Amino acid sequence: MSDIKKKIEIPSDSDGFITLECPYCSSRFKLTVDFLEERSIIDLFCPCCGLKHDPNNFLLMREDVSEQVEIVAHNIVADLLNQFSANLQRNINSKSVKFKAGSPIPSEAEKSLWEREEMEDLTLKCCDVRVKVKYPQHDCIYCPECGVN
Repeated sequence: MSDIKKKIEIPSDSDGFITLECPYCSSRFKLTVDFLEERSIIDLFCPCCGLKHDPNNFLLMREDVSEQVEIVAHNIVADLLNQFSANLQRNINSKSVKFKAGSPIPSEAEKSLWEREEMEDLTLKCCDVRVKVKYPQHDCIYCPECGVN
């Protein structure tokens, strides 16, 4: 049996930002997908508390994305079981053994994922990094790349 792979894209907002969450202070903020993909970042600084951690630890498992993963997994399993039943019915029928596949397992409709737009866009001059934060938090912002306040 071959590996089954299905890509689920986490959408960015209209400006190319995705939501992240600090593993320390649980503050949510946004960085551009380009920033996260293009720069070789070993550690990422939280713009809200200034503490650093591996960038992967800032990824947020959103509830809608989690639901989408479950739907995709259900559909993959349903397809496999439907194919297996059809193949079994086609190949097993003989005089002594009969197999009739039941009703196919229905697939679930995938959800449309979208990113909320509720944060303010700021450009930090030290590293020319764009970050989005909620309005009251922008008094004291740390640069996600260098940690400068």
